[in-house]
Amino acid sequence: MNKKRIQQIKCLFTLFFVVCASLCATRSYAQNTTVTIRLSNVKMERVMNEIENQTGFLFLSNKDVDINSILSIDVKDSPLSAALSQMVRGTDVAYKIDGKYILLSKVSRKPMTVKGVVSDSNGVPIVGASVIVKGTTIGVSTGSDGTFSLQIPPPLGKRSLDNQLFGLRAG
Repeated sequence: MNKKRIQQIKCLFTLFFVVCASLCATRSYAQNTTVTIRLSNVKMERVMNEIENQTGFLFLSNKDVDINSILSIDVKDSPLSAALSQMVRGTDVAYKIDGKYILLSKVSRKPMTVKGVVSDSNGVPIVGASVIVKGTTIGVSTGSDGTFSLQIPPPLGKRSLDNQLFGLRAG
């Protein structure tokens, strides 16, 4: 290989390393960032501005998120996640930290129906298997063909449908 080619490979490796280190640092920064906010009966938008001023994170939200809702928040040297949890508590808003952005979205309050088939590793339907919403007592048993239909309640608090995984148990 010629020297120019080796230098290009070194440059690409260095660039890759810097990008990876930056991504890790951003995740770590979100976990280690603390805020102090004591506000009563203010709009969510005011709390969002305060968090942006203290942390450098920026909020992005869907149009259907009501940032004019009135809330109170009281956190002192608390993790960013604790402040965000207080900010959205009692609302239909969920948050997600993505890099230097805090994404706000409206959470559906409608139940959802999930249908499926439980089968073994050979594809044979399992009769009488229990399908349960993790962390709840909501569940059904599979029919003679291994099928099930289950109505899942809307997410509660910080939980989302992504986190309401199913536990399977052969009946």
